[in-house]
Amino acid sequence: MLQNFLCYTCKEYVEDLAKVPKAFLQESNVRLIVIGQSSYHHIKSFCSLTGYTHEMYVDPQREIYKILGMKRGEGNKASGNEVHFLHLDKNRLDHVPINTILQLAGVKTVNFSNQPQIIDI
Repeated sequence: MLQNFLCYTCKEYVEDLAKVPKAFLQESNVRLIVIGQSSYHHIKSFCSLTGYTHEMYVDPQREIYKILGMKRGEGNKASGNEVHFLHLDKNRLDHVPINTILQLAGVKTVNFSNQPQIIDI
């Protein structure tokens, strides 16, 4: 679940999610889905900005959040309705490390350390 398309930390998190190879997900029969709270009009530009090519949906009325009893967070749901992992963020910087989520879903982890970070000043 994505707070909104204008959240800088959410953007960085999705940029890292974009680095998860589709082959890793397919090998484990896992779908990576981001759900944002904004209008669908923002999906195309946000995906272009972040390089995210996996599934993305919007829930502007936050119906999914209400059904799951969430305010914000990450979840890992296997087949059926059994929740295997749920993390509710304490603040916008409290995201679960992506490799933790991948491990819990049985997906190969990604080596983020060899990705040089470039900061334009």
